[in-house]
Order: sequence, then structure tokens, then C-alpha cells
Amino acid sequence: MHYVIGDVHSCLDELNTLLGRIEEKDPAAEFIFVGDFADRGPRYLDTIRWCKEHIRPTGKYRTVIGNHEDLLLQWFPGFRDWWENQDRKAELRRGIPQTQYNFSRMIQEEKKADLSFVESVMNLIREWPSEISVTVPGKNRNVTYRIAHAWPSAQSSDEEERRNCNIWNREDEYVGNFANDDIYIHGHTPTISDYDNGRLVPGMIGYRRHAINVDGGCVFSYNPEFGKRYVCMLCAICLETLEEIYPWSVLERIAFLHPGESASRIEKMYVEIRKKRKEYLCNPYRSEMLKMLGVE
Repeated sequence: MHYVIGDVHSCLDELNTLLGRIEEKDPAAEFIFVGDFADRGPRYLDTIRWCKEHIRPTGKYRTVIGNHEDLLLQWFPGFRDWWENQDRKAELRRGIPQTQYNFSRMIQEEKKADLSFVESVMNLIREWPSEISVTVPGKNRNVTYRIAHAWPSAQSSDEEERRNCNIWNREDEYVGNFANDDIYIHGHTPTISDYDNGRLVPGMIGYRRHAINVDGGCVFSYNPEFGKRYVCMLCAICLETLEEIYPWSVLERIAFLHPGESASRIEKMYVEIRKKRKEYLCNPYRSEMLKMLGVE
């Protein structure tokens, strides 16, 4: 079966746990990621190594490009110019060009601030498409999923416009896909964001009309502002069944994010989230997609 996984953001431990849970019961599983392996999280260099080893254009592990990878591609020409500048001593005193997030700091700390390594990373992510389509059998007809980091684009004839929409657009995901009967799957805006609170279970998968958001904001569990308020899961969804898979149970996640909290308090939080989750799993948009797939 096919599984789509949300924004990893260098949370490699969580990713390995999630993959292990899925592959234990489905050894032939195929995975598509929504991009944003880069930035924010605790195991940046190891995550890059994982991508180099596993991500391929075809096969078991595929991905679309995320906006954080796109930011690195935009930054790279300036780094290359800095590296190739003949006045190396003056340039080194000024330090390397800074990325918007923590890639530049990471490569300095890991002694990887050289053209060979950085170019190998850029060559890797440059190959990632901005959209992947997967078709699975449905009840009365096949069901097509369009997977992009931010929002699968409308059928514009302009390739650059489509790419930018796939990687950066947020406007349409707030309401869902009313353009066609395809199911859009995306990340980019975590379900812990303000626009989702009150309508979804923050930190888990969310549903709109023919649209699924798989960014649970896993990396924000390392931020006390969010990690104490939301479960912040790394999310996976099965395309054939819409089964949701997470690295841990909700109760395990709450206990992990609230060390030292009393058992009664953890149980109370768990009951609240479980109630809300039961309600959102009955979301009419999700029910409609299940009917399309013939899953009752």
C-alpha cells in the first residue's frame, strides 16, 4: 500500500519509529513524503544522510520538494560565489552566507561548510519534483491523489507558476479542493496553526473537502509553547484506506510531552483529545473520501 508522510523537519528519531510501525505490518509499503526534511529539528545532518540513502525518483521512498528545500536552492548561488571568491581570507573572516533557517549554522558546526558537501545536498533536492500523483482503486472508479508540499496547483500552463503553487501556496488549503474530484494531500501549514484550532485535533491529520493535511507539526514538540499544548505528531496516512498512523499512541505522546505530570492530569488531557479526535474522524469530508475508496 501507499503511505504519505508529513513534514519531517529533521525529526529522524520520530521518522524511524513511524516507518518501523508501518513496515512491521506492511513490509511492501511505499512512501511519499510531502517535503520539508530540512531545517528546525534536532538531527539535521543525519536526516540529510537518510535522504541520500533512501530517496529516489521511483521506488519505495519518494518525496516532493518543500519550501524549506526551495529556500536552500535559492541560497546556494550566493554560497557558491562566496566559496569560489579568490579573496578567501577576507571572505572567511566575514563568515559564510546565512540561510533563513539553520542549515548554514549546521554545516559550520559539523565542519561541512565546503562546496563539495553543500553541492551534493543541492543536487539531491534539485531532483525532487513539486508534485506526485498516485492512483488507487476506488469503489466505482479509480481515485487519484495529488501530493504536493503546500497545495497542488491548478492546471496552469506556466510551469514555474505551478511549481510555486505546489511549494508555497496556502490560500486554497484553508477551504479544500472544490476544483475536481482528485484528493489533494499536503503539509506546509501544521495543524497546530491558529486557523486549524477548534476545528481539528491540533497536531494530528486534518481534513477539508477532498483535501488532507498531514503536517502535525512534529518538530514543534521541541518548542515549549507548542509541545505542552498539542500532541505534535509526525503523521502518515494510507492512500488505500485513509488509516492514520503515528509513531506513538496519543496517550504515549501526552506522557512524553508532559514529564512529571500527574497520572490524573495526563488521563484528563487524553480523554479530551480522544473525544475531539472521535468527532473529527466523523468529519463529513473524510466520510466522503472513504466512500470514494469503498471503505466503510
